[in-house]
Amino acid sequence: PPPPSGSSSPATSQSLELPPTDAKLLGSDGKSLLNIRCSDWRDQRGSFAAGKQKEYYAKCMSQDCVQSLESGSETPGCRFLDANGFCYAYNSAQTWCSQNVGNSYCNDGGENWAQKPLGNVEAGGETHWMPHSNVKIYNGDSPTGETFSCQCMKHCACTSSKCQCVDPNQTPIGEGSEYQKQISKKIAENSEKGAECSCSCGGSLS
Repeated sequence: PPPPSGSSSPATSQSLELPPTDAKLLGSDGKSLLNIRCSDWRDQRGSFAAGKQKEYYAKCMSQDCVQSLESGSETPGCRFLDANGFCYAYNSAQTWCSQNVGNSYCNDGGENWAQKPLGNVEAGGETHWMPHSNVKIYNGDSPTGETFSCQCMKHCACTSSKCQCVDPNQTPIGEGSEYQKQISKKIAENSEKGAECSCSCGGSLS
């Protein structure tokens, strides 16, 4: 999927400067350094059956969602994305992009995607990271024409039948009705789920 709209930097001012190695945006192979399930999907999707592509994408979205909840200089969260819209996994990459807004490698979700100092959300506030929609299914290197979308439950852990969340009134983010069954029941309140995310893509739960 394309990176989210709402970038704070106009395309006309983008810099093509290659990020330094120690920023850890890119690996030695030139590929973006991402959370493991996101890189698995990127590198192996063509060999995965459709169901496995959805499974890995749900795990990828869950890892990016968890990163988006983080804050502080050591784990600043997820504001800056690669060309596929995935979070750069390393804090050094997020920090470098925050100091080089407008660089072509730093797709900006927006200031409200991260807590301070990476973004403008106050400490403990809700960030605006969103899971992807209209994700293509691949057969080898070619899209099949089939797509799926993802939803996530922030601060929650969910099974196929129920969710435990910090907020018993938690609602899903993203397009679709992935959690219709779980939220039709009473959500169990659990204060220990604050740093967790459950994500589901095309009916496949992370």
